[in-house]
Amino acid sequence: MANRRLVLDDEHAHGGRRYYRRRARVGLKPTDGYRGLRDTPAVRGRNGHDRGNRILRAISRLEPEAFAALNDRLRSVAVDRGTVLAAADEAPSRVYFIDTGTASVISETASGDSLEVGCVGAEGVSHVGWLLGGTPQPYSFVAQLPLTAREVDARDLKRLLMRDGVHPLHCLIQMYGQFVIAQLAQSTICARFHTAAERLARWLLLTGSDTSADVLPLTHEAVSQMVGAPRSQVTDAVGKLRRAGCITSARGVIEILDAQKLRRHACECYEVERARRHAFERRLMLKPNGTKPKPV
Repeated sequence: MANRRLVLDDEHAHGGRRYYRRRARVGLKPTDGYRGLRDTPAVRGRNGHDRGNRILRAISRLEPEAFAALNDRLRSVAVDRGTVLAAADEAPSRVYFIDTGTASVISETASGDSLEVGCVGAEGVSHVGWLLGGTPQPYSFVAQLPLTAREVDARDLKRLLMRDGVHPLHCLIQMYGQFVIAQLAQSTICARFHTAAERLARWLLLTGSDTSADVLPLTHEAVSQMVGAPRSQVTDAVGKLRRAGCITSARGVIEILDAQKLRRHACECYEVERARRHAFERRLMLKPNGTKPKPV
């Protein structure tokens, strides 16, 4: 496995939770007038076929006509780190199918403390609860790392899902909704029973598999949110993993030296989440009757 570096760059911090509250207070929609979104070509493999979002890839193989109708509505974008894709308790204006990288699902307390309770990567889509008929979710979606995605008008997508009965994409998003519920439950277990060092090791391994970037720009505040620990505990956790020979850190950079050692220091949640992701992706590539679809 290639070494990966995690950059902790406080100099470019957006102010942590104060940043999220400030945008909500002035009434800005998370992406209105924000430079964090840029048009970008769709993610393609060497043969020209899509290799990005798993749900979109599945629907393109299972139901080419349904995918064609959806694809006309999609716009490929690159998203800068720190971009708030959606604020908590607000109906989304856009929905994002992640191609590369991850978006954090952030929950915030009344006192302003915040914590990552889940993440959306290339296996899924943002705002799954709202898409399935729910109310606006009590979480914000934040690009803690640079990512690429395909965005679509939220209400337009919701209308498409319910048009002419149940749209084939609706079934895939329902499957992803089950995956998200399990992820939230696992996050609760992890935060309650595992140490900061174990959670950091798990997070580094999962993030390393979610992004193709060798350098991941992050603030200490973001890492604290993701690990669910105060910054002092994050510093201690980094030191422990460094002494064990898993990583090295210098001048705000964390580099994975030995992924196998890091796996031994990660909590059990890493293997659980990894297996669950693989099982979900295998399910996506099956027809309802259990047979594999023919590639488009």
